[in-house]
Order: sequence, then structure tokens, then C-alpha cells
Amino acid sequence: MKEGKDKEKTKKVKSKSTRSAKSRKSETAQGKSSQKATKLTDEEFIKRLQDQLMARPVREFVLEFLSTLSMLAYIRMGVYQEKDKVDLNQARLAIDCYSSLTEQLKSHLSSSEKEQVIATLDSLRFSFVKYSNKKS
Repeated sequence: MKEGKDKEKTKKVKSKSTRSAKSRKSETAQGKSSQKATKLTDEEFIKRLQDQLMARPVREFVLEFLSTLSMLAYIRMGVYQEKDKVDLNQARLAIDCYSSLTEQLKSHLSSSEKEQVIATLDSLRFSFVKYSNKKS
């Protein structure tokens, strides 16, 4: 009787290991086929990128760029790095560009976005004066 139970256990273990080996092979095959499916030709990649770009309003890209410009200005003023790497001319350029883009974008922003953009510009200008005086 014990011998019969041992045989049943052995069958169950073999059955489980066979199933898991089959499922691993299946998962590997699926992984390989999905890798092949995700490889795009240059034309397909460009088409997808164009579709994504067309789906977003230009104002969103400009807002993201404004964020980048503000970070660049703060970095160039020495807010986030060593003081020996300060470049106030570059900070001024980033702030001037931010200001110009803000003027062009104002009519396309909600009132809260407009307030945020203007507050950031004011902060940049204040920081520039502050860090310019520290350097002198």
C-alpha cells in the first residue's frame, strides 16, 4: 500500500515538473515572438513617433521646455552645484528665453498655468539678482 502511494507521489512530481518545463518553453517562445513583434522598422518607428507628436498640443512641449530652461538657469546660477561652475551669462540666456517663450505662450494657458509660469519667471529673476550679487 505504501508502495502505491509512493508511485502516485512520483507521478504527481513528474507531472508537475513536466508541466513547468512545458510552460517555461511556452513562455520562452512567447517572449521570443514578442521580441520579434516589438522590433520596428525605421519607417514604423518614425510613423509611431509622428503619431505621438501629433497627439500632443504644442503648448505641452513648450511648457516642458520652460521647465527645462528654468532648471538650466538655476543650475548655471550655482543653486544646485559647486560655486566654481557658475556661469551667469548662460543663466541669463536661459531666463531671457524663458521670458520670451512665456510671452508667446500666455494666451494659450489657463489662468493657473499662467500664474505658475509667471511665478517661476519672477523667482528666476530674483534668484539671478541674488546670485549675481554673491559673485561680485
